[in-house]
Amino acid sequence: MAEDFIACLDYEQGIQAAELALDIEIKIHEETVKHPEIQDTAIFIAMAHQQAGDYVKSNESLAPLLELLDDENSSLSQPKQLKVLIMAAQNLESLESFEDAVEYLQVALSLALASEDKISISQRISSLNLQICRYEAALVAQTEVHKMLVTLSRTDPDGLLSQPSDSHSHVVLASPHEREQ
Repeated sequence: MAEDFIACLDYEQGIQAAELALDIEIKIHEETVKHPEIQDTAIFIAMAHQQAGDYVKSNESLAPLLELLDDENSSLSQPKQLKVLIMAAQNLESLESFEDAVEYLQVALSLALASEDKISISQRISSLNLQICRYEAALVAQTEVHKMLVTLSRTDPDGLLSQPSDSHSHVVLASPHEREQ
C-alpha cells in the first residue's frame, strides 16, 4: 500500500502508511529493528523521506539501523548494512555535511565485497574530498579507483563484469544533484 502512494508521488501518504505498517510489525514480532521485516520497513521509510527531500527524517529513520552496525552479533545483513551506510552518507551530503558523509562511505567501503561497489564508493569519497578541499585524500581515493579498474580489466578482459546482472547487491551512488534529475 505504501509503495502505491510513493509510486503516485504522494510521499506523505506513503510515509504514513509505511510508519503504520512498521508499528504493526513491531507489535506482531514483539521486536525492534532486529527483525528483518522491520529493518526492511525502516529502510523503506528512510528511502521515502529521502525521495521527498527530507534528509533529516530519512537519517532519523536510519538511526536504529545504524546502531546495529556497532553490534558484532548484528542481525543486519551485509547488503543492508551497505545500503544503510550509503543512504546515510547521501543524506549527509544533501545536508552539506561532507566530512560526516565521507566517514560513512569509508565504513561502507570496508564492508563492500563487489568490485563495482568498491569503485563506486571510492569515486564518491574522492568527489566529496574534492568538495571539502582535501585534495590529497581525493587523489588517494581516485588512485585506488584506478588500481581497481586496472585489476578488473586484467581479470575481466572481455568486460563481462560490466554487463547487467541479476544481483541486487551492487550499489548505485549518485550525488544529491544527480538523484534529483
